[in-house]
Amino acid sequence: MTHYLEKEFFTLLKEDASVFRFIKAGALDGIWYWDLDHPAHEWMSPTFWRTLGYDPSAREHLASEWQDLIHPDDLQVALENFQMHLDDPSHPYDQVVRYRHQEGHWVWIRCRGMAIRDDAGTPHRMIGIHIDVTEVQHSRAIQRLYEHTPALLLALTANHTIEFVSERWLSHFGYTRDAVIDREVEAFLTEASHQRFEADLRPRLVADGVGEGEPLEWICGDGSTREIELSATTEHHHGRVTRTLIAMRDVTELNHSNRALQRRTQQLERSNKDLEQFAFAASHELQEPLRKINGFTDLVLDEDGDKLSDNSLSYLQVVQRAVLRMKSLIDALLSFSLLQPANRLTFQEVDLAEVFNEARGALSLRLEETGGRLEVVGDLPIIEGEPTHLHHLLQNLLSNALKFHKPDTPPHVRVSASVMDGWCELRVEDNGIGIEPRYQARIFQVFKRLHGRSQYQGTGIGLALSLRIAEHHGGTLNVQSQLGEGATFIARLPVHPQEHI
Repeated sequence: MTHYLEKEFFTLLKEDASVFRFIKAGALDGIWYWDLDHPAHEWMSPTFWRTLGYDPSAREHLASEWQDLIHPDDLQVALENFQMHLDDPSHPYDQVVRYRHQEGHWVWIRCRGMAIRDDAGTPHRMIGIHIDVTEVQHSRAIQRLYEHTPALLLALTANHTIEFVSERWLSHFGYTRDAVIDREVEAFLTEASHQRFEADLRPRLVADGVGEGEPLEWICGDGSTREIELSATTEHHHGRVTRTLIAMRDVTELNHSNRALQRRTQQLERSNKDLEQFAFAASHELQEPLRKINGFTDLVLDEDGDKLSDNSLSYLQVVQRAVLRMKSLIDALLSFSLLQPANRLTFQEVDLAEVFNEARGALSLRLEETGGRLEVVGDLPIIEGEPTHLHHLLQNLLSNALKFHKPDTPPHVRVSASVMDGWCELRVEDNGIGIEPRYQARIFQVFKRLHGRSQYQGTGIGLALSLRIAEHHGGTLNVQSQLGEGATFIARLPVHPQEHI
């Protein structure tokens, strides 16, 4: 059923030429006709409702329908303009307002209107048109953004000519605005980048509508080139690209630093490999004279031991102990130098409970000698790591705890672990002699000892090796202790180390 205002509107359109001229003057996205004698009633053409995503057939043609959708700030402006137009016909009813689309976003509508008055000048009806200016508003917003943002931004037309460009872009690359607007973007690319843009980037922008971190070389106003990363997105209308929005990041210095770092890394890798080969060869070369010294010492003791004085026998025994200590130092130093760096490790699931049991078995003799006790508090978790390295880490900490016990007190070592937020905290707590806080950093250095070898045997490498293992897993190793009150070593290890190295 046709609404009475719609019928009246078409009658008015036939009879009043000024109404036709008014409509003809604008490109329409909707027409409206308002009964000012009964202001609750206002007819809106179907085009307006479709612009906002609504079904026109479900509308009741009430003024409250559009007033419920208009932005509250804009409603106040529209009503004020409406009243001024009614009071003064020369005051135009013309403003841009925002309507909420059915999907939730705002649609910018230019709303123009004209009151229909009787011979006495009293308004009884009002006719108006709607024009969707959302694209225009967005273009203006983009232009303001591009002109004032500190970022390197530009916008391209459908023909890939430069439409907008930020002031920061102009100053960074050394151009004036007149020198770049309406020029094709290819004019600013090196030949290699131009070919890549045409063959790869442009087709992907058309197909996918987006490009991220694309490396290109850009020509500056002085003829020099800069390395950039380009991110772009496209706007479409009826399936065709209408605009390409581009953000650039100048990575010239970053790439230069990365290349220098890569060269330095390669040099360090070669040096490390040379050091590994040297350490391996040197250890074998050093072991050979030790074996000869030890062999000839044994030979002298076997063949002529009964002919030697007590002093001579004592001297030879000192030589043998020195040889054994030297061999232990060489073996420990070789283990430390050959410890694989993090990027060459192969991680797999490691059950720390199994690692503890293996370490306890390896330390069984020391447990018997000291009367010590190893205790697990709670459950030990499964984490990812290099099995051999984690075995060395835990065994070194347990061995250290058993070694530095009080003379009159058997060692008691408690091992516990907790997992939280992707990290495992492994704690090894003892009741030993403890460490003064001022010396706690020193114990993790190679060959740094706090006690003489006559008091506590060892190479001085175990804790340094343990620290390196923890770090190669992306973790840390620390100690909490006071002199005479035992020590707690805390290895904080990622459950998934590959994410942290």
